[in-house]
Amino acid sequence: MLDGRMQDRSKVKACFVVGIVGIPLALASCGGGDSSTSSGSSGSSGGTTVTAPDAPVVTSITVGNNFLTVAFDAPSSNGGAAITSYDATCTGGGASFSDSAGSSPINVVDLTNGTEYSCTVTATNSAGTSAASNAAVATPDASAAVDLPLAFNQFGNNVTVVYNEAAGTVTLEAAGRPDHVSPYWDPDGTSGLYVPPGPETTESRMSPGFIDEYTNQYFLTVNVDPQKANSTTSTSLGAIGIAITGSPIFNGQEGPNINLDSGVISGFDNYGAHTGPQVYHYHLEPTPITFDDTNLFAILADGFFLYGRRCASTQNVPTDLDASGGHEAPTQFNADAHYHYHIVDEIYLTVNDKDDYLLFDGAYQGSPASITN
Repeated sequence: MLDGRMQDRSKVKACFVVGIVGIPLALASCGGGDSSTSSGSSGSSGGTTVTAPDAPVVTSITVGNNFLTVAFDAPSSNGGAAITSYDATCTGGGASFSDSAGSSPINVVDLTNGTEYSCTVTATNSAGTSAASNAAVATPDASAAVDLPLAFNQFGNNVTVVYNEAAGTVTLEAAGRPDHVSPYWDPDGTSGLYVPPGPETTESRMSPGFIDEYTNQYFLTVNVDPQKANSTTSTSLGAIGIAITGSPIFNGQEGPNINLDSGVISGFDNYGAHTGPQVYHYHLEPTPITFDDTNLFAILADGFFLYGRRCASTQNVPTDLDASGGHEAPTQFNADAHYHYHIVDEIYLTVNDKDDYLLFDGAYQGSPASITN
């Protein structure tokens, strides 16, 4: 696979949706969950008959430079056991190429531009491998060049953006510390970013530890064109996304099943953030960066971007948000509608005369990747 560090972020590859035999493009979506119904060839597990899964259903194929990306829905039946892998095989020019993944989509690489390939997907569980899916036909194309989505250019110097052309993924390498002022910097340190606490911060309630004391790097790899999953995934404690400043964002909890309260929030800085454990992180709307506006602030672990409370397409607070605060709409970076999240325009608490809005307190609508540290 090619791993192109983005010295020039304009050198990226486009994707074109190609028709699939017998499948309307309107059905396209990425697979996720598994069904528990049994079918296919036989096996056993704990007294229950386990069979090979049904065949997946290919829903779309996209074109890249020497690669194809095959998207599919999970089988209607997993045969009674978890699917351990999916395999996509593309055949053309007298040769076959295969790649595997744990979910949709799968990138099949090392293909020849200008050669037509027919691609299928199989699913495997402990009992065996399914029959092949329906076929998708496409031709890799060296001329499929476009800019990386402009939203990635909003990440600052504390975030390195690495585009893997063949895989169709973007990796964000974040410093784990912000690029802006805060009372959580050491006043005697060399950062030059310390400022005294403002009226929104009760100094005695500030968390212990200075940003300068922590050395963190966070890594997140997401699909450059993320898709909604068949089911949502709850967030957990710790990093759930990477802010454009280089620090992680957290959800609305301070501990296991412990929601943020006014005592904890009173120690936050004007960016809705504090330290602990061993990292500076955001929980609330960071008012110096986004305050009742359309600004982009972060990318979540499922690859979808998080914007301010207003929608760029209307300049108003959106009224069609789902339970996760997301919707399909154009943004200042995309003329076409695509899915993204907003900070929900609901006051969580008012602390020290400041109205506070949670950054994200829903469930991931896409399939979240791990944010490693």
